[in-house]
Amino acid sequence: MRVLANAAELIEVLAPEEPLTAAVIAQRMDIPRSNAYRLLDGLAAISLVSPLGDGRVRLSSRWLHLADAARQGMHEWDDASPVLDRLVERTGQTAFLSVLADDAAFCIDWVQGPGIDILATRPGRSLPLNAGASGRVMLAFSNRSGELLSTTHFTALTATTLVDPDVLRADVELTRAQGFVFSDEDAAAGITGIAVPVFDDGHELAGTVSIAGLTPSFHGRAEELTAVLIDETSSLQGRPRGYRPGRRR
Repeated sequence: MRVLANAAELIEVLAPEEPLTAAVIAQRMDIPRSNAYRLLDGLAAISLVSPLGDGRVRLSSRWLHLADAARQGMHEWDDASPVLDRLVERTGQTAFLSVLADDAAFCIDWVQGPGIDILATRPGRSLPLNAGASGRVMLAFSNRSGELLSTTHFTALTATTLVDPDVLRADVELTRAQGFVFSDEDAAAGITGIAVPVFDDGHELAGTVSIAGLTPSFHGRAEELTAVLIDETSSLQGRPRGYRPGRRR
């Protein structure tokens, strides 16, 4: 179990800033360099990392296949794609489907609209729960909301990201009352978004659907776009309980 845990941690180290050398990996994991080499050899043997010619390693392209297979296995979201399509058609924005994973808002699907090249969120990427519309919705409606607010150190992504615990608690209460989040450049400068929760048949948070795009395209349209988002996602409410990525242990 310890070897598996170390292998998982190594992958987490590589994911956001790969490629890295074994020496750097060992330092960041606080393990002997020999252990890092053994872990890398094992992961390379099953094609999960790829050694480069300069002594560095990176995650292999096999992860793309694994990620796609994981998404296809989440059958409880099979009917979400048409909703995302209609949202793009009706709003002119990019539409996203996200779930709570590792205490972050993890995007599992999208339909692209204008301004896609500068959006921070796309399938396979995540945002913290204090930044962006989806994350703040998840923070408000997660059954672990109180724990997350008490134990998580939130950092700022932009000048308007909410980081103060009292401000975040107030935002949670507002989100619960109105049922959505309007995110104005708190995850990325120049980007605005709106998100609503999707609940399963046990009235627990299953995920979020959101739209986002260039801030000027939301000017004077916040109420209209929110109404469209709520209307289109109504068909997804009451999801059958199924697999959702959970908290890392």
